[in-house]
Amino acid sequence: MLLNVDSDSNGQRLDNFLVKMIKNIPKPRIYRMVRTGEVRINSRRVRAFTKVYQGDLVRVPPLSGMTIGGSRLESAHDDYIKRLTNKNISIVFEDESMVVLDKPSGISVHGVKEKRLGLLELMQTSRRDASLKLCHRLDKDTSGLLVISKKRSFLLNIQKQLKNGEVNKKYLAICLLDSDSTEIPAEVRKPLLRTYDCDGNRLVTISKKGKYALTKLREVERVLHKDLGLISFIECIPTTGRTHQIRVHLSSLGLPILGDKKYCEQVLDKGLVERMFLHAWKLSFRKSGMDRKVHYESPLPAAFKKVLKRM
Repeated sequence: MLLNVDSDSNGQRLDNFLVKMIKNIPKPRIYRMVRTGEVRINSRRVRAFTKVYQGDLVRVPPLSGMTIGGSRLESAHDDYIKRLTNKNISIVFEDESMVVLDKPSGISVHGVKEKRLGLLELMQTSRRDASLKLCHRLDKDTSGLLVISKKRSFLLNIQKQLKNGEVNKKYLAICLLDSDSTEIPAEVRKPLLRTYDCDGNRLVTISKKGKYALTKLREVERVLHKDLGLISFIECIPTTGRTHQIRVHLSSLGLPILGDKKYCEQVLDKGLVERMFLHAWKLSFRKSGMDRKVHYESPLPAAFKKVLKRM
């Protein structure tokens, strides 16, 4: 059986191409086919990491039960998926190459345990489309704009822009203040090191051994809150995209984000703080073939409005 590589798969690794195209066959069996030489590209023996290009002919053995093309992911019952989808997926914009979602706080972008659905798996399952891919990530408790690609060409384009710092992101955060004399700098330049705590959970610290990280800050408002004390409403622009960057940078200034269980030492009443108050507010980037950037914005969540009303 021959598979023709189209433009959307151009430059993709062979193993990823096969997993995308071949259905009803376990992934270990697909890798074994490559390893034993049952898979050939243009009649040549290849390895799993070999890249395929538009026009290549990939030969695979005709295995029993194998289907090619569209797939249906195995998951929970359809009614359960429908309820989760209605609760968690809000589409800001969609076209033939991407979907821009308004992610709620409290759901991971990617499932981390077997049978646990993240936002990506939920999209793939509800749409019966395993080719949907994350373009970037948000922490589980961060809300706001998240881009999912529908085409590999778009994914490669946006990843290149992210690497080159051409994607503009703006976040909003509500932070706790120890003192009204605390000054908020225009930017934070502190290297970040990814490590793990004693329980094996990911933790990011400021360290000379870490990677360069820059976050620009602008205080929007500072007010004495009725229940929480002194708080600050801050606009954050991460010019680098390190794990937990905004959270760690703000915490290092004595400005922990309200509701951040990992980097805020102050324990607050759960009735007052129902989530972490970090929101991916604005996002802009260039679509393929366009000179001007496209701009997207997520409205301020109800939980933010509730806290700000009590300022």
